[in-house]
Amino acid sequence: MAAVFGIRLSPLKAFEFLIRHDRRRLCPAAALIFFCAGVGGDIARGQEALRASIAGAEASAERRKRVTTIGYYNIRLGDTLWRFSAGVGLEYNDNVNLAQTNAASDYIASPSLNTSMFWPVSDRNALNLSLDVGYAFYATRSDLNRLYITPGSEISFDVFVKDLVINFHDRPSLAQYSYQNPSVTGTGDYAQFQNAAGVSVAWDLNKAQANFGFDHVNYLTISSSTASPDGNTDSLYAQVGAYFWPELQLGLEAGAGNISYSSTNTPNAFQWNLGTFAKYQASEYLSFRASVGYTVYSPEKTGAFVLLTDTTLIYVDLSLTHRLNKYLSYTLSGSRGVNLSFFGQTYENYDASLVLEWHLLRKIGLRTPFSYQHGSEISGAGEVFSQFQTGISLDRPLTEKLSTGLTYHVAIRNSQTAGHNYTVNSVSLNFNYRF
Repeated sequence: MAAVFGIRLSPLKAFEFLIRHDRRRLCPAAALIFFCAGVGGDIARGQEALRASIAGAEASAERRKRVTTIGYYNIRLGDTLWRFSAGVGLEYNDNVNLAQTNAASDYIASPSLNTSMFWPVSDRNALNLSLDVGYAFYATRSDLNRLYITPGSEISFDVFVKDLVINFHDRPSLAQYSYQNPSVTGTGDYAQFQNAAGVSVAWDLNKAQANFGFDHVNYLTISSSTASPDGNTDSLYAQVGAYFWPELQLGLEAGAGNISYSSTNTPNAFQWNLGTFAKYQASEYLSFRASVGYTVYSPEKTGAFVLLTDTTLIYVDLSLTHRLNKYLSYTLSGSRGVNLSFFGQTYENYDASLVLEWHLLRKIGLRTPFSYQHGSEISGAGEVFSQFQTGISLDRPLTEKLSTGLTYHVAIRNSQTAGHNYTVNSVSLNFNYRF
């Protein structure tokens, strides 16, 4: 429920009130109240078949962050609100080819452009756009030059029908670095374009909320040196939850879908999941979410894959966000499940991450992230690997519109397969200008 001028309204009613009451003077507060109410609903974070909405979930998180920041949209064109920014990154990387031996270093320049837009088309429709795109230029390895699209980029359209919010979306992403896929080794010439197009429906029942959706996701390998197959998934997911207290929501989630690969060397598959979830907003500063359930991954058992068997496991997805005090905030998360988008292979994955946000010095932001991932290949060569990443970043505003950041990052991969280990270090200096 959202509050407008002290009156508690449903998310839809809050949006209608803002648009009808002051349509010609729409301000960032309208977007703030509208999205803080949670109109779009959450895409089920449990093991939807084939994890079809990973890119979409990341984009949704960025969207919530944008619209809950007062003053984020700073340009008004007609009835639309916009934000534009441009940046450039200068980086040194000591192992651009992710090699165990004979690592190659390089310098990288990455100009980028970001734009966001919010447009209440009518009192029943709203259009959102976010695009964060850049290009990486390598000083010596020009074969590694590539376009990248940051997760969170999307175009989405909301339609309001009584207590229903229907969202149509298209969410592209293109990885900038090969190590963002931990199953890749021995090459820097790897990137995977993902595009999720679909529809979701959120149904506000006051004491309960239901969310349903469908996503078609294309996985396209952008590479000249690897033979990773392209693929696509079609997934259905559902989530139904009830509020037992204003702070606590409990419910059920389910998903089912197919994945198809372009290569006959990789088996097509079907996956389904069924589980339960809990969301707890303990305070303004502390929130927790957990999903647990049962998932089954069934590869196609024909031809060369006749001896394959189904994989069944208990999936878990946990996240905790906490502002401990005025000096420190952190986000802790962990998961176990099946990931089908790694380099055309399927892995049973364990993930854990901790991101610390420090506020120790005036005007200087300090961030220290840690992440660990362990994967066991279900089909194919049966590789078992682990990857650890950490680093430190500092950012500071130089002027009202210009900011800078300095980042150190390290990724360490270990594998039981000979020659598949690597360590990569990078240092980057970034500048960003907000128009």
